[in-house]
Amino acid sequence: MPAKNDENKTSLIDRGFMPVVILTIIAMVCVTALALVSDITQEARDQQELEASFAVQLELFPEAAEFEQIPLTDVATQFPNVTQIVQALDSSGNIIGFVITAEGNGYGGALPATVGFAEDGSIVGIRFDVSAETAGYGQNAAKPDFYEQFTAFNANQTLTTDSSSSDSVIDALTGSTRTTNAIVDAINEASGAFLLMD
Repeated sequence: MPAKNDENKTSLIDRGFMPVVILTIIAMVCVTALALVSDITQEARDQQELEASFAVQLELFPEAAEFEQIPLTDVATQFPNVTQIVQALDSSGNIIGFVITAEGNGYGGALPATVGFAEDGSIVGIRFDVSAETAGYGQNAAKPDFYEQFTAFNANQTLTTDSSSSDSVIDALTGSTRTTNAIVDAINEASGAFLLMD
């Protein structure tokens, strides 16, 4: 009578290369599904980004009737961190200012600063996307008591946090040196791009 050893046998799935094949198939299915979802939602994400950008532009120039995108070809070589230039137009089509977005390298990666410049180069307002920065520190850049200080400056001034410098010194964020430096870098890039267009 043959002995029953079925309970002691190693199943096919636990032998050799089979687990690797199964895991590879599962990984491929997951990657394909993620790519598909990304493609499906890309248009909606682009639309949200466009709406958020327009909301900031309107916040900086509430009197503008429309905003017109300007190609980056003239500034891309000298100011590669500038990601967008928009001119604000009144109801007669006259230019009332520019909204320039540039990026600095913050604690959480790229930190975009969107700067509104009047035609004379004075900064009329500024907003930062600090969502990737440290809560309670770098994210304080989104508070009015920090960003409102920049309306005292213009595109002709080079900003710095170094009090011994001959450049224009700003009040830095407490405990957020990297975030502050990223903001300063981004604003200086935006100012340089504005002067290049002038």
